[in-house]
Amino acid sequence: MLKKIVIALAAIVAIFVIAVALQPADFRVERTTTIAAPQADVFAKVTTSTNGMPGLPGPSSILMRKSLSKAQTQAKAR
Repeated sequence: MLKKIVIALAAIVAIFVIAVALQPADFRVERTTTIAAPQADVFAKVTTSTNGMPGLPGPSSILMRKSLSKAQTQAKAR
């Protein structure tokens, strides 16, 4: 009886290991939403809201410059 249980557990573990090995190494999660506010206001709120949270660094200046220049370009186009 014990031998059957050990064989069954080994089979379950082997199936699990094979299933995990066949999964892709990368995955991506994307979520979108629409906010009825000017892009500059939303960007300012998001960048200031994460600065004081533990474990979340503030936005890097490179990302801020890219986003601001994109927002300024879109504002000029309007």
